[in-house]
Amino acid sequence: MTQSNAARVIVVGGGPGGLAAAGVLARGGMDVTLLEAGAYPRTRLCGEFLSPDAEASLAALGAPGLADRLGAPHLRAVRVTVASRGRQQAALAAALPRPGRGVSRVDLDAQLATAVRAAGADVRERTRVRAVHTDAAGVVVEARAATLSADALVVATGRLARPAGARDDVPRTRRWVGVKLHVRGPRLPGVTELHFVQGAYVGLNEVSRGGERCVNVCALATQDYWDDAGGAVPALLAALAAASPAFGEHWRRAGPALGDGAVAAGFSFARRGATCAPGVSSAPGVPGVPGVRPALVCGDAAAAITPLCGDGQAMALAMGAAAARELLARRGAGGGLGAEAVRAAARAFSRRASRETGLRLVAGRALQAALLHPAAAIPLVRLAAAARCLPAWLYRVTRGPLTDRSGA
Repeated sequence: MTQSNAARVIVVGGGPGGLAAAGVLARGGMDVTLLEAGAYPRTRLCGEFLSPDAEASLAALGAPGLADRLGAPHLRAVRVTVASRGRQQAALAAALPRPGRGVSRVDLDAQLATAVRAAGADVRERTRVRAVHTDAAGVVVEARAATLSADALVVATGRLARPAGARDDVPRTRRWVGVKLHVRGPRLPGVTELHFVQGAYVGLNEVSRGGERCVNVCALATQDYWDDAGGAVPALLAALAAASPAFGEHWRRAGPALGDGAVAAGFSFARRGATCAPGVSSAPGVPGVPGVRPALVCGDAAAAITPLCGDGQAMALAMGAAAARELLARRGAGGGLGAEAVRAAARAFSRRASRETGLRLVAGRALQAALLHPAAAIPLVRLAAAARCLPAWLYRVTRGPLTDRSGA
């Protein structure tokens, strides 16, 4: 239960990052409103590999042991193939240093929203944000049905657009298309697979969805590959099945898709920053100018890690929890959050996010770039298969939780 004088925080976006921030803030006694444009349960583009690094964040927001309760399969091994000219040229099979879990976003987000509501947050579905702005008194969020004010703002709107007024100056020079389907048919007990061809790759692993197991098929392609394949989901997956014998074998066994698929187009993996300056309502300013309250940005809205790393969900959860802890640590004696406290929290969170995600983001982009070109991918995968320590090292360097060094 929040107290009447508790600091007010608005979280925009109800994916793992936003839900983690809202849950930790509410459990810490703040007055939290989370605004989600869609409605739970809903499908989201995601590889649906839940790294073991996620467990601490799940516990912090009030959902410990969630993967067990959902009956999520353990993913203990990885298989990687590289194909060129329609033939498999290299393959790798290795145990994962720490098993992950296969959890559908249909289940995960809905269960997290339930936990966040139980923690005391006001979770509003079907509430699309039109604009945000700030002044010395706080932040103002204009949604479709209401205008809300708060002491602080957390932005967790995913890899696409931020709310109007939340500046995003990163140029989108490299564009990608991602697609995702749930199917029955392929048998992948305990293994996550990645199949690479020139300009695209597809991942598969078993997940729990509504109490049953199915297979998540998630592909990422350059815009050129997508266009050349025909610019449609069936055409893209058919092209990948023709180019990769290993994926083709699974795809021939796949039955009709379960529920809705997901497509995201025109996004990039450029780091966009862990803070942003909402539009200023009464005076010009940026985060470095007194009186302006920067928003804390978490999840893919701040930095999207390449999906082959399997760390996106865990990283979003950890960033959301870390953003919440920075705000909680700077409450005043009466429980409020002034402009300088919000600015201090934003500075500390930005430093932490840069320090603790920088290496894995760079490593993920470099690894993806290499694996999408067979001339580099074939020797790399063959080397990894021969040097058994290399897969474990690559796993470690592309993940790791944001640690809580604040003591909050």
